[in-house]
Amino acid sequence: MNKPMQLFRLILASLAVLPGFTLAETSRVWDYNALLDGKPIGTHRFAVLGDGPELRLESDASFTVKILFVEVYRYRHKAREVWRDDCLVQINSETHENSDNFKVDGSVRDGLFQVTTLKGGKTLEGCVMGFAYWNPLILKQTSLLNAQTGEYLPVRVESLGTETLQVQGVETRANRYSLHADKLKIDVWYKDDKEWVGLESATEGGRILRYELAQDRD
Repeated sequence: MNKPMQLFRLILASLAVLPGFTLAETSRVWDYNALLDGKPIGTHRFAVLGDGPELRLESDASFTVKILFVEVYRYRHKAREVWRDDCLVQINSETHENSDNFKVDGSVRDGLFQVTTLKGGKTLEGCVMGFAYWNPLILKQTSLLNAQTGEYLPVRVESLGTETLQVQGVETRANRYSLHADKLKIDVWYKDDKEWVGLESATEGGRILRYELAQDRD
């Protein structure tokens, strides 16, 4: 796999999380459109079930990239996560990327987060968080769990100020942040109420991946 596609994989894997809500809310569903250089390549549906300190997250992504009507990239990802008091306590994910397969299983045992992948396992200490854009506390973290590979990546967060962007056809003021992890740079936007409303990242080849909230259905 070439380097641009390797980076593209990292970007997609980091999206296996759920966007904006507060712990007081009950079940909700979000539908996102994924665009590469402005062209639709698929969708990503996120759902949260439950309320209070424990939440169950479900994430399903499907992407296909074509060049001159020839399929050059296919990505399918499903993740199921359980969060308690802003910490990840269980994750089960499966990913199929072209001919490559990935699987991540993790849970808290004896106060430690145990992660198992097809390549082995590791033990993580403390409150583990993934790339959970729905929870602005990720902006205060120094490491985040990759839901596709099981890697625990060091991260650095940069505040880029306030901007105006289109959210479901409406001009919306939002605060922009950049998350830097390994070779990955993801820009995310939050409204003043901390709801996640946008995402954008560039591959090494200069292509732009963007997530946009789909219009609400009547």
